Amino acid sequence: MKLSRIVAQLKSHGNDFDDDLKFTLIAALDESNQIIKAEWFGGYSNSKEHIGAFKMDSDGLIYFSDIPEKTNILDKVIMKDTCFSTWDNGLNDVLDDEDEWLFVIKSVHIYEY
Repeated sequence: MKLSRIVAQLKSHGNDFDDDLKFTLIAALDESNQIIKAEWFGGYSNSKEHIGAFKMDSDGLIYFSDIPEKTNILDKVIMKDTCFSTWDNGLNDVLDDEDEWLFVIKSVHIYEY
């Protein structure tokens, strides 16, 4: 098990969204460089501000607000240039059912302990 900081940049999402959005997650990786299914913490930010913290549960649900978002990051091998998505999965009345954000991993830092 390796504790890591994963930083990803928004790659695409419509025409009206902040393309400077970053996703940062602190999580442990297994020997295959996949995220160990547990509860992890992270945050969204851009170059101007910290937008907010979130919790990701062992099912890959991200709790940024009261309504969870789904992600497929738990299915991915975590390494630079890997892409993953987050979406509302029909759980959020504010967002469209097909509201999806595609992120690309820009860095993975492994903490020595």
